[in-house]
Amino acid sequence: NPADNSQVLPEGKLGAIQAKGPSIFSGYYADENATADAFADGWLKTGDLGFIRDGELYIVGRAKEVLIIRGENIMPHDIEWQVEEVRGRGGAERAGAFSVVRGNAGEEPVLVVETSITDPEQLSDLDEKIRSRIGRVMSLVLADLVFIRRGQLPKTTSGKIKRGELKEDYLQSKLDRLN
Repeated sequence: NPADNSQVLPEGKLGAIQAKGPSIFSGYYADENATADAFADGWLKTGDLGFIRDGELYIVGRAKEVLIIRGENIMPHDIEWQVEEVRGRGGAERAGAFSVVRGNAGEEPVLVVETSITDPEQLSDLDEKIRSRIGRVMSLVLADLVFIRRGQLPKTTSGKIKRGELKEDYLQSKLDRLN
C-alpha cells in the first residue's frame, strides 16, 4: 500500500509483520485514534519484525526496539548475546541493549549488564572483553557499557527485558552503576 509504504516482501527479507483474519481484534475500546494507528487497510500492524522461510513465519523482535546504527538495523538481542559469548552460556549475567543519540554521530549503542561481580579490576577486565567481542564480531563501538547488580534489569512478568524502561532509567541516571 503506497499510503503507508507497506508491501509484500520476498522470502527471507526482514519486514514488519501485519495480520488479517476473522480472529483479529477490531480495535481499541473507546480509542479511535489508537485503532486507526494500529491498522493499515484492514491489516493489523503487530509491531513485530520477521521474515518468511519455507512457508514459516520467524519473528525476530519488536520494530520499536531496533537500533539504527550508521544506517544499519541491529536487533538489541544480537548485542546482548555477545555477553553470553564472553561469559559462557548459562552465565549469571543478563544484558539489555538500546541506543542513544550522541551529537552529530547519530544513534550509538549502550549495553547494560547485570552481574554479581563487584571487584573493580574484574569489572574492568569484563568491560574490555565485552567491548572487544562486540567490536570484533559486530564492528560496533559501544557509547557506554554499564554494570549493575544482578536483579536490577527491569523485566516483564514473563522475564523479558523492558528495554524502553531501561533506556529511560539510563537517560535519567537512575541506574546504580558498579563502574
